[in-house]
Amino acid sequence: MRNTLKFGDKMVYKADIDVGTKWDFTHQPPGATSKLPVTTNVMLDLAAAMKQNPKLKVQLNGGYYDLATPYFAAMFELQQLPIEKSLQDNIEMHFYTSGHMVYAHEPDLKALHANVAAFIEKTKSGMAGQTS
Repeated sequence: MRNTLKFGDKMVYKADIDVGTKWDFTHQPPGATSKLPVTTNVMLDLAAAMKQNPKLKVQLNGGYYDLATPYFAAMFELQQLPIEKSLQDNIEMHFYTSGHMVYAHEPDLKALHANVAAFIEKTKSGMAGQTS
């Protein structure tokens, strides 16, 4: 990323918090009976949750210009997600030019609202007759 995009040249990442004192490095993924000594990985948790509930529908909203280009990271993660293609089709992704600051860019904010409303309507109609 630094070579191709010249992103972060001569910059050093420094965490704002002392993770070692506040995080116990255990996590209970969906379906696990107890906490495991691993760090959180949202995509792996998503895969586990989708395997447990194949009807689960997910909408991911992100930005093209977020820190460390998460658009590309999300696309890569999705391609590597350890679930069947049919379950990957249950994931709807939207990316906005304003990055995570979508609320500060009116056209993206309107697009986000429209995408969320459409997603809710689709999932409501797909949930007819189902019990949780």
